[in-house]
Amino acid sequence: DFHMQDDSAAGAGSTGRTFDLNAPAGTPTLLLSGPDTSDLWRTDQNGVGLTLDLWDFTIAKQQLSTLVTLTTPVRVWGTFRMQQGTLQSGTVYVNGSWTTTGGAYGTAVAIVVQGPATQTFVSTVVLPNLFINKPSGTVLLGTGQTLITANFTIWDGVVDLNGGTLEVRGTFSLGDGRRRSGTRR
Repeated sequence: DFHMQDDSAAGAGSTGRTFDLNAPAGTPTLLLSGPDTSDLWRTDQNGVGLTLDLWDFTIAKQQLSTLVTLTTPVRVWGTFRMQQGTLQSGTVYVNGSWTTTGGAYGTAVAIVVQGPATQTFVSTVVLPNLFINKPSGTVLLGTGQTLITANFTIWDGVVDLNGGTLEVRGTFSLGDGRRRSGTRR
């Protein structure tokens, strides 16, 4: 189960809802749209926070100012798409591709790129905290793209700028002292 908090604009207060993502062939897809703020989390029967696994995850709120909060981590196996709204906080583990064509990110958002194969990564907005943790495969930026991020860390893996530019406005670091296997290039 995962839960989404609907902070209704109609003034009726907050209502917690539980959804079942049993999609065919184990490929659940989630679209967060509409005018209301969304809080997303997954817990077990004891209320312990768990990572929510999704195939595709799209945020397409009606306004840039509409907030989305990830209370527990989300792991995306297919494609993450940010089109409109603000992902305020949380951790997104990306095992597939990443496309941001609009919207915004809060400073408390962590994006961890970790899939085993080559992953495409396209963003037209400033990203907050980007971590590369790929013991195999490559992160491939869009052709000629300028990727702008506040903080950028490569724990493990290869990033191919594909004729583009990486602009880091905060901290750039290679490794964190945790991983001993693999090659940092």
